[in-house]
Amino acid sequence: MGAGVGVLRQLRPGRRRAGLLLRTAGALLRYKRRHRDYYLALSERFEADWIGPNQVYWIDRFRTENANLRVALDFCVSDSAEAVVGLRMVFAFKEYWIICGICEGRIWLTKLIDAAPADAAGRAHALWIYAFFALVQNDLTAYEDALAKASEVAEATDDERARAYVHHVRAYAALIGNDMPTAVTLFRRAASMFREQGDLSADLWSRFNYGLALGLAGDLDDGRAALSECIDAFASHGEVFWRSWALWSRAAVEYLRGDIDVATEVGHEVLRLQQQVDDRVIIAFTLTVMAGCATHRDDPVRGARLLGAATTVWHTLGASPTHYGAFVEPLHRDTEHVTGTLGNERAGKEFSVGAALSTEDAIGYALGEEPVEQPAPHTPLTKRETEIAALVAKGMTNRQIATTLVIAQRTAETHVEHILTKLGFTNRAQIAAWVVGQRI
Repeated sequence: MGAGVGVLRQLRPGRRRAGLLLRTAGALLRYKRRHRDYYLALSERFEADWIGPNQVYWIDRFRTENANLRVALDFCVSDSAEAVVGLRMVFAFKEYWIICGICEGRIWLTKLIDAAPADAAGRAHALWIYAFFALVQNDLTAYEDALAKASEVAEATDDERARAYVHHVRAYAALIGNDMPTAVTLFRRAASMFREQGDLSADLWSRFNYGLALGLAGDLDDGRAALSECIDAFASHGEVFWRSWALWSRAAVEYLRGDIDVATEVGHEVLRLQQQVDDRVIIAFTLTVMAGCATHRDDPVRGARLLGAATTVWHTLGASPTHYGAFVEPLHRDTEHVTGTLGNERAGKEFSVGAALSTEDAIGYALGEEPVEQPAPHTPLTKRETEIAALVAKGMTNRQIATTLVIAQRTAETHVEHILTKLGFTNRAQIAAWVVGQRI
């Protein structure tokens, strides 16, 4: 009896500790769920207010809240039932990821899709968003797999809204692949479905791309009319983000098929709007078009600098305009014109001037607001760093540099890191462009 009482006395403190831990765990779970629910509500406010005058506020707000969004989504992927709520969240603020984090978006979408039940509401939408992001990044295998699954789920659940988005993303693939007849058909179909569903944001998203596809297919009058209608609609709602894309679409159509003066004017309007939004994808696209316009106006120096500036922004995105079929031949043609007019050495130097610009300065230069000075003749690099920069420009890897200079590979890596830091660059391609400009 005494021994039993002794054991019971020993167990009681353990039970109290266990009870305390359970209560603490329960409180933590409730806290995490409340935190997630707050950001779910915030996401739904983002969605409801998206096509409106507060759009820039919401973009800036979500940029500052990004860490909290990650915490909320991390809670969602911890449980299959919570993952369903996460699917709702990511659909609500999908445009934020288009602006600020396609790579991060793909990561979270993968986690949520894996965690959610197979029949979860919103699964088809998560899949088409993932497919769209993969398409933008030219990951065609992932795009095709995700969109096929999105279509299957949409059909199985009779989700008409998801069906419309599947058509919309397939239209984008046709647009990127330079299959304009298919793009025209699918964007028109998607826009009609969205309109019937009363989804203004999606309707306008499809309609301005329909106008772009029409214009690139050679139907300039109808393309211009469709784009102008969308631009006016976006402006009437005080919207900035998609209006920038619609304006860029008009600039692209005019650059490739129409009036260079109009393309330049509209491109300037896009860049002025982007001084508020700072969407690097559309900035890269617009600087590329502005470079082409400068070349058409027989200003090869400006064309080379703007192309250099555009290339730097593209590199930060891990993307390229050459993924878009309609731009391949015009970019090749304009590059040949610039190098043919200036010569390879001068063209490379002017390209490097543009490539060294910050995004802010590149926009200013494109708008004629900031003069670009020639780089100073002195170099901030040491003699050894200058030597290594020249080898980087020749396309050598760190291992090859180490072998050539008879130094350790880690030493070569350290020198390259110092070069990037001193020049304010983020990749080896920028070093190569700088080398050409410095005539090292």
